Amino acid sequence: MKKLVKNYLYNLIYQVFLVIVPLITAPYLAKTLGPKALGTYSYICSVSSIITNLGLIGLNNYGAREVAYSRSEQKKLDKVFADINILRFILLLIISIPYWIIILQSSYKVYFSIQYILIFSTFIDTSWLMIGLEEMKIVALRNFTAKFLTVIGIFLFVKNSDDLWIYFAIFSVATLITTCSLIFQLKKYVNYEHFDLGNMYKYIKGSLLLFLPQIATLMYLQVDKIMLKAMSDTSQVAYYDQAEKIVSIPLALITALGTVIMPKLATDFRKNHHEEIEKTIQIVIKFSLFASLPMMFGLMSISRTFIPWFLGRDFLPVASAIAIIAPIIVLNSLANISGNQYFTATNQTRIMTISYMAAAILNIIINAILIPKWQYKGAAIATLLSALISVIIQYSVMRKQIRIEKAFLSSIKYLLASLLMFCICYALRTLGDTWHVTLLQIFIGILVYIIVLLLAKDEILMKIIFTLVKKETKHE
Repeated sequence: MKKLVKNYLYNLIYQVFLVIVPLITAPYLAKTLGPKALGTYSYICSVSSIITNLGLIGLNNYGAREVAYSRSEQKKLDKVFADINILRFILLLIISIPYWIIILQSSYKVYFSIQYILIFSTFIDTSWLMIGLEEMKIVALRNFTAKFLTVIGIFLFVKNSDDLWIYFAIFSVATLITTCSLIFQLKKYVNYEHFDLGNMYKYIKGSLLLFLPQIATLMYLQVDKIMLKAMSDTSQVAYYDQAEKIVSIPLALITALGTVIMPKLATDFRKNHHEEIEKTIQIVIKFSLFASLPMMFGLMSISRTFIPWFLGRDFLPVASAIAIIAPIIVLNSLANISGNQYFTATNQTRIMTISYMAAAILNIIINAILIPKWQYKGAAIATLLSALISVIIQYSVMRKQIRIEKAFLSSIKYLLASLLMFCICYALRTLGDTWHVTLLQIFIGILVYIIVLLLAKDEILMKIIFTLVKKETKHE
């Protein structure tokens, strides 16, 4: 448990950094690149993301899980790593041929060419080994370095909309450098000289089982931007994408737990520790609702005062998109627990496939109906409904296997406290749309939420306060 907490803290620190980075770079990029260029960037990233995920066929999650299963046997671990690493390289070669054929026909061939560096980096990445071994410090440090280099590069080299190619290059090159740095860490953990091509079928089959739900998820996370581009223009893509990115900021803090929980659940599943799995899931559900509900209502209440000074009035439609898709903070945090943690660790990919396929199909249908009429708002509604159907399916199955009702019932107080916080913060928006008002809303919102939970003597809040007080006492 000590290592689990430590790994979570490493990941949490990185996720906090991820929260800070967009707060610094997003206003600058909005002013220097503008809606059209940012929309083009989002569109190309969506296309390359689909190609990358199709090529990797789910090997990231599968590799981390297989490492978690075999880490107690060094020879087996060496074999698993070497085989999967070789398979990743083979898949890179396979997808590279159609990628270059397609992009050379595109009007965005320069951007797609630069983006290939990022795709290459993703395929040679070995962070899945570190995640499976629960060595999150190395992964967090690598990710932190990549983001830091990116931020520095943006402010130094991106000056106007003509520098969009530089923006692509900064991300791609920074990722390549930091990904290559992990290669020098490998000898500490594995001997990667031995591999067996005969195991490729086994790994491809196992990975595909995890890949099916992933590709379905990808469909409703990325296809909406491509459909927006096809049915409207890149500005609409930018409005929707900026809203999604802002909503993802608080979500990242909650889902950080999933990266470190999955290997633990996989180990407990391997040892047949059913009660330990149930206990862990209940705790994670409570914590996710404790954090996600106030974040959802808080973001909905400040969007109208936040966007004008943060991104500029050219991006005012982003506020409406945020108000629509903010509930995915709660929905995706719950889906992260059931899908990325529980069903992945317990090898129940069929449930994930069904839920995500249903979400993907629903997403495409609703997008096709609503985008022509409501554009970015239609895409936002489609995303929200898709996430909802996925969560409903997954939790209807999970509740039959482990007891989760108690975790939800004990979290009703988080909903009530969040609603009260929302009403007060929403009323404050009449004071204006300056950063002073936004900070006031955030401060009062946090204060109201904490006071209500203190009066309710909430277990999670009390533990957090006790931990902080205990640390402070030790320092003294």
